[in-house]
Amino acid sequence: MIRRATVLGLTVVMSLMAAGMMPDRAAAQSDLDAAQAQEFMGQWLVTFETPDGPFLVELDVADEGGKVAVSAITLLGTQRVTDVTRSDDKLVLSWEADAQGQLIPLLVEITSDGDELAVSLELGMGDVTMTGVGTRMEG
Repeated sequence: MIRRATVLGLTVVMSLMAAGMMPDRAAAQSDLDAAQAQEFMGQWLVTFETPDGPFLVELDVADEGGKVAVSAITLLGTQRVTDVTRSDDKLVLSWEADAQGQLIPLLVEITSDGDELAVSLELGMGDVTMTGVGTRMEG
């Protein structure tokens, strides 16, 4: 029963992430100063392992006008994330995905060791969580 609930939860997460993916919005960057997120800057390939195989997200963290700009890109589209903060050693991203009219909060926490990112994703109020690893993409 636990495995079934986990598979169902991961399916919901993937669907909601896809639902949140939409064309770029006008607001391009967060209020966080880019100087506070230097170790996260760059293009990263984040892999979340699921029972259905890997779910890949390209994470682009850039300096736009001195502020942090983040895009999460999948085969389904691009999500610009403007709610970006710093908490201790973590970069924290949050947004709401529209799942057939119901807004579901997504929270992503990222830590960096320089060569890799450790990424945790939380759906709702912690109902479903996933972890992934990000590797720097070659420019």
